[in-house]
Amino acid sequence: MPAEDTATAIATVGTPAGTLAGNGAMADKVTASPSAELVARLFRLFDGGMALEAIVQREQLLPQTVLDVHRQFESLLAAGGRPSLRDRMAAHEEETARSLGERDGLFRGIEGELQFHEQRLSDAEQKIGAQDATLQAALEQLWDRLQRLEQMIMIFAK
Repeated sequence: MPAEDTATAIATVGTPAGTLAGNGAMADKVTASPSAELVARLFRLFDGGMALEAIVQREQLLPQTVLDVHRQFESLLAAGGRPSLRDRMAAHEEETARSLGERDGLFRGIEGELQFHEQRLSDAEQKIGAQDATLQAALEQLWDRLQRLEQMIMIFAK
């Protein structure tokens, strides 16, 4: 392959066939590997969880290029021992479920306390209601006695 063809192939990596490459050459076939910059950018998108179809559309790449780089990404993850996005999401889901379980227990404890205080308030209201009825009866008796005293005073005053 002449040096000029190699430069054209490298300049057209990731450019859809039939479009103009950055150097003005027509990109018929992608014959070279994607650039390190493109691979690094795709790795960041894969790591962020972006769907492969969305990457193809966003980066305007051939699907085969994205699939090949994704396979390399998955191979590196498997070799490096770092969990895949799927595994990290499963771990995050488990952590979230555990956290929600703890919070559910906390809220149940708070709910129990609220029910306890609600019952205490209800008992206090009933007690106050009973005292209120007793006071009301005592006030009525006092009022009756006061009226009888006024009547007796009126009788003696005459």
